[in-house]
Order: sequence, then C-alpha cells, then structure tokens
Amino acid sequence: MAYIQSKTQNQANAFQKSVFCCCQCCLRCLRCCCDKINKNAFIFTALYGNAFLVGAWNAFRVVFENIARVAAINMVGEWIIILGKLLITAATLGISALILTSAEPYKSDLYSLVLPLTVISLIAYVVGACFMALYEVSIDVIFLCLFD
Repeated sequence: MAYIQSKTQNQANAFQKSVFCCCQCCLRCLRCCCDKINKNAFIFTALYGNAFLVGAWNAFRVVFENIARVAAINMVGEWIIILGKLLITAATLGISALILTSAEPYKSDLYSLVLPLTVISLIAYVVGACFMALYEVSIDVIFLCLFD
C-alpha cells in the first residue's frame, strides 16, 4: 500500500489521497486487532496448553462474549498504567533529589542537579515502563482466566 502511494504521490488527486488514507487507517485497525488476538492467543496457549489456533479461537470467543468488560478493563487499565509510570518516575526522582541534596558526598561535589536527575528520571521511566508492561500482561491473564 505504501509503495503504490509513493508511486502515485506526484499526482494531485484529492480522492486518491483520501482513499489511501482510509485504506491505511483500516489496515492499522486490522493490525491492532490482530496484535491483540495474537497476544491473547499466546496467553491462552500458555495457560491451557492448547494449539495456537485453538487458543486464538478460544481467546477471541472469550473477548467477544465479554466485549463490554474488555472495554472497561482496557480503559481503566490504561489509566492505571500511565499513572503507574508517572508515579514510579516521580517517586524515584523525588527520592534521588532528596539523597543528592542531603547526603554529604553528593551535596558538596555536585554543582547542579539537572543532569543527574535527568538521567535518573529517564532510567526510572524505562524501569517503570517495563514493570507496567508486565502489569498489563497480568491484567490480560487474569481477565482470560476469570471469564473462560
């Protein structure tokens, strides 16, 4: 799709651009759905030991039968994950700032706290994102176990 769009990009046809835009949007939605089904299929396969396609079908069935619950859990889960990342980063940054301003070897040797706290906050965000990704998978596992 991107190849065809790049070859016909020089033409100034508004209809053609809108058709390509709609097609790319539909393909992104399809990719998102396939990624979610794939993730749930792997969870189902790991939990019950079924074949992948059987696990994919069972996971799709469970999600489709409980679509309202899936939507609610995903919305609440996304907010919890975002808040978790921010809370982990802020707590680590606050504790690090407290240590750097009050502990003696750091207090007298540092001229500015900007660079150390920036590095610490980036590392804390990466660690928080990894932890919250694990938390997201555990939400999906608990959901599939509960409603199967």
